Amino acid sequence: MRAAAALSRLACREAPGDPEAWLLMARLELGRRQPEAARLCLRRAEAAGAGRTDLLTAWGRWHEARRDWPAARESFARALALRPSDLAARQGLADLLRHEGMARQAEEGFTAMAQERPQDPARWSALGRFYHEQGRPHDAVASLQRSLRLGPDQPEVWDLLARDLRLSARPGAAEAVYRRLLRRWPGLFASRTGLYAAVADQGRSEAEPEDVQDYVLRQPDGIRDLFLLAARRGGLQRQQDLALAWVRQAVASEPWNPAGHMNLGRVLSAQVRPRYGEAEREVRLALALDPDDEPARMFLAQLLCWQRRWASAAQQYRWMLARRPEDASTLRALALAYDGMSQPGLAAETRRRAEAAAGGGVAAMTRENYLKIKTLLDRRGVALAAVQYPMRSVAPLRDMLAGAPEVTFVDNEDSFRQAVAREGYFALFVDNFGGDFGHCTRRGNELLASNIADAVLARLAAPPR
Repeated sequence: MRAAAALSRLACREAPGDPEAWLLMARLELGRRQPEAARLCLRRAEAAGAGRTDLLTAWGRWHEARRDWPAARESFARALALRPSDLAARQGLADLLRHEGMARQAEEGFTAMAQERPQDPARWSALGRFYHEQGRPHDAVASLQRSLRLGPDQPEVWDLLARDLRLSARPGAAEAVYRRLLRRWPGLFASRTGLYAAVADQGRSEAEPEDVQDYVLRQPDGIRDLFLLAARRGGLQRQQDLALAWVRQAVASEPWNPAGHMNLGRVLSAQVRPRYGEAEREVRLALALDPDDEPARMFLAQLLCWQRRWASAAQQYRWMLARRPEDASTLRALALAYDGMSQPGLAAETRRRAEAAAGGGVAAMTRENYLKIKTLLDRRGVALAAVQYPMRSVAPLRDMLAGAPEVTFVDNEDSFRQAVAREGYFALFVDNFGGDFGHCTRRGNELLASNIADAVLARLAAPPR
């Protein structure tokens, strides 16, 4: 990523009137989660006379990165109105279907594009990326391998193939792909870190990454593998100390890069004794550099909740809702903040808005996976117990599995709401990763286990149907 960015910047300096250079630079900045820099590049591309279709598609990706689905859809649709066969715009619309929970329709779109031109490697890699994003690594591997047979000079596709092989519990195959990739393109630092992780998966050790700093600064969501690498150097405290030192070095090398500050905030908050105040300062620095970074703002709100600073958290949630007033997850999180502020009326009203916005439905991938589990269990003669999250209605699960016999439903809504009202939120949850619920404390786990046991025992005592 660093080399590509440097080359693109050079092209923009040497030929400031070349719209293709500015479009490439915009894509790279989006990949680095730098939407403001990408916006400026797109403006320069527009001024340089970029093709209307390409520019509209690039703006669609920019809106997509900001999670503004309606604006992204409009840009892709306008691009297709000018060039109905434009592959990039069609892929953009299919990605929007995935973002909006319509996985089956998105899969149909990507599959149709691949089958239209089965010798085009880009279409099979796009289908593979879709499967990867949907958490279907086995399907992703098949599509990515087909793409690479048609066009092997795709380093990013080799990297994605290796990641999906790891997710498919095939670390040896992932290692082989990473080694092949790095022999051809040795400067891919994120792939090098992936190699070390694949080796560690097999119980062996490798040298540390040649450039951990580059990995930290270019992989905003790469903290899991960073901890995995550090874990080989000792116990938990040693692991956390190393990860923290690596991220601090990375931030010192590029203090203007918001991804580094975000990763430092994540590591600080994930310590054995979480350092939420320091993490908050780092995330605020990231937002000062990129005020439109919504994942950073959501993480800041969570940090504020963990510190019981409910009013400040509510302020961040309201900022996000000003952009997308009907975002169900943000509304649920705001309702929790109102609970913490002892404003039950506002909390109840906000929850009603959240349920209306969610439509009482279930994400397509969740539905598909539940039905797969039910089919597998039926083959083995095992009864299914479907357990809803704490604080959430069990009705969507009942609707989803309405035609499936012998399912035990576990309702965790009323019991948890009553317990939170009596004992306080943090008596039952240690965080709020789900917006209005989180990972359970010992007390929360006891209540969860009691609800499951009661539901299973009631089903066993019931007369046969």
